[in-house]
Amino acid sequence: MGEAKEDFIKMEMELHKLLVKFCLHALKIAQKSKSEPLTALQEVQVIEKEIEYVIEDISRPAFTDLVIRATQLEFSKLQSEN
Repeated sequence: MGEAKEDFIKMEMELHKLLVKFCLHALKIAQKSKSEPLTALQEVQVIEKEIEYVIEDISRPAFTDLVIRATQLEFSKLQSEN
C-alpha cells in the first residue's frame, strides 16, 4: 500500500474516533436529561442527529474559511522547513 493511501486511512480512522467522541458527548448530555436509561432507538437517534449537526457545522462557510487559513499557514510552515 502506498504511503499516501496509508496516510489517508490513518486520517480516516482519526476522523472516525473524533466523531465517536462527539456522539458520546451528545449521548451523555441526552442521558442527563432523562430519568431512565436511553433506549437503543433513542441512542441511534441521538447519534444520527449529532452526526448531522457536526456535518452541518463543518459545512458552514465561516468554518471552511478557518480551515483554509489554518491549512495554508501550516502548509507555508512545511514549505519553509524544506
